Amino acid sequence: MCGVGSPAHNSAFAVPDGNHVPTLRSKVYGLKPSLKPPLTGSMCYHRSRLYPPRTITDSGSAPMLIIDCHAHIYGEDEKKYPTIEKPYRPPAGKGTVAHLKQEMSAAGVKYVTAIQTSTYYRWDNRFTADSSKANREFMVGVVTLDPDDVHSPGMLQQYIEHFNVRGMRSIPAKSGKLDDPGVDALWQTAEEQGSVINVLVNRDKLGEIESLLKRHPNLRIVIDHCFNIRADGDVEADVAAMRTMAKHKNAHAKLTFIPTGSAQELPCEDLYAPCRAFIKAFCP
Repeated sequence: MCGVGSPAHNSAFAVPDGNHVPTLRSKVYGLKPSLKPPLTGSMCYHRSRLYPPRTITDSGSAPMLIIDCHAHIYGEDEKKYPTIEKPYRPPAGKGTVAHLKQEMSAAGVKYVTAIQTSTYYRWDNRFTADSSKANREFMVGVVTLDPDDVHSPGMLQQYIEHFNVRGMRSIPAKSGKLDDPGVDALWQTAEEQGSVINVLVNRDKLGEIESLLKRHPNLRIVIDHCFNIRADGDVEADVAAMRTMAKHKNAHAKLTFIPTGSAQELPCEDLYAPCRAFIKAFCP
């Protein structure tokens, strides 16, 4: 498994705890209605468990449904999909949709959520959107839009309605605030569209998130990488902030921080304790 932010990584991994319990799933993203079951965040979201691929089954004989909820993808046609200046480039042949499909097959992953690769395309979401539309049988998209661009809410609506996009990654505006009019307009659009907001911030924005949630009570949000918790940071403070978020019924935890925040090589045992804490806080 590569780290989050790496090309076509697979975020299915196990936190061994000696207890085998059924997966508890909550609907966060949705695939097109004709596909059952929907993309529910069975790996890394609120009311979830983590399991190794292709080794654990539910109470019956059917294999566990595995969904990669954070895959970054990279296009091969830079004329059609131009990159930013000095992009983060994956190794040749890695991070493409074809490579992602190979990794999915090898790891037993059925569905993926493609997260806009900002280190490659920044605000240009065309490759993510086009790929999500063209591969809707196994992929949905999450875009990233500029909160300071007045056209962004309209663009989000178009992506949702026409490109199989199911969410948006939300970052602070140029003001430095998350609770900013530009951010609020995007959250309003997502709420109206029944979409999901991935909040990519640190715990210092906790109060602003809660203020936004009060104005958007029907909006589902995901705390991306659980406030970017790091093993060499203030883990207790980050855990406390996530426990506060767990009190909000429409808040979800994305456990993709293990490969990004660990100070160790895989299996990154220095972050098992906070991972278990989040599972406990967000599960019934």
